Amino acid sequence: MKTVQLKKNEDRRARAGHLWIYSNEISNVRQEFVPGELVDVFSSGGNFIGRGYINPQSLISVRLLARERREIDKDFFAERIRRADQLRQTLYPNEKSYRLAYGEADGLPGLVIDRYEDVYVIQVSTLGMYVRLAEILGALPAAGIAAAAVILRTDTPMAQLEGFPEESRVLSGECEHPVRIRQDGLLFDVDVLEGQKTGLYLDQRDNRVAAARLFAGARVLDCFSYMGAWGLYAGFAGARDVLGLDSSSRAIEAARRHAELNSLEPVCRFEEVDVFERLEDLTRSDERFDCIVLDPPALVKSKRHLPQGEAAYERLNRLAMTILSHDGFLISCSCSFHVSGELFWLILSRAARKKRRSCTLIEWRGQSRDHPIPLAMPETSYLKCAFLRVS
Repeated sequence: MKTVQLKKNEDRRARAGHLWIYSNEISNVRQEFVPGELVDVFSSGGNFIGRGYINPQSLISVRLLARERREIDKDFFAERIRRADQLRQTLYPNEKSYRLAYGEADGLPGLVIDRYEDVYVIQVSTLGMYVRLAEILGALPAAGIAAAAVILRTDTPMAQLEGFPEESRVLSGECEHPVRIRQDGLLFDVDVLEGQKTGLYLDQRDNRVAAARLFAGARVLDCFSYMGAWGLYAGFAGARDVLGLDSSSRAIEAARRHAELNSLEPVCRFEEVDVFERLEDLTRSDERFDCIVLDPPALVKSKRHLPQGEAAYERLNRLAMTILSHDGFLISCSCSFHVSGELFWLILSRAARKKRRSCTLIEWRGQSRDHPIPLAMPETSYLKCAFLRVS
């Protein structure tokens, strides 16, 4: 097996539990490597650090899979997947839809597996995982998972960067499409082949449940509603009126179907609009809401987009605070990795100051429990979700 040697003192992060080795940390970077192949990583002093896969074309050159010299085969993946599923079964007993494996958090960098009833969606974001799909697929039954169907999703920007094809297809089995699931008492039809992410935003699930006590009896505005999950949870929790906004006609159609499916269509309404423009219109009206949810897509895609994205987040929260009733609740989220928790706090504070609103933080939340965060890898924490009372 080929080896990677690190520069002096560049092993500290890896020894502390981090799973990424950057190209500028490697001393023998000019050696010929086959993208995706396994390598053993050593410190500058020759001490073994771990085994992982390499992609010399990537800024993150090596992603570590094991801290010992062991085979990276079907049995390896079965062991990791079984352990990951045991955690989710503990966190969500009797539930059948959750994130089964979350990359680095489960010792599987570059691999996500989502469960929707008996359909499992595999999403890979690295070449090293893509070339091991056969082992991963074989590991599922070996881990005790009885999948009616396994779906592959590689339709992400990472595919082109890493050098593997973008595709969305059935790897094995058969499934009805979309896949109907029940989550927290609500029914959803999940588009596992073409929906955003793997079909449903599982990372907000715990936050939607936690917000239920704020929704009861309230007039709720759900911005960037996608399939309508926040709005449907609000209606299910007893909101008297829910308005969902999204610019995607396909998303709005899905949200309306879900409202009908859950007998919530008298309460939950959805509009296909530009959310920022609709909020501007609402500020010029007398309409007010008791609770507003802001769950936009990532407004900062890269570090160079941070200034524009920061301004967009502030504008969005200012608009929401304008149409929020006195002592109303604002649930404001950011899934942009490049917007830190500290920066998001400052953005919210700035918006409140400019609108002369007094805000009290009720709860500061993140991604759901099935998206755990290794302490050595804060990069895997991306979701910020603030519950605010606005006076």
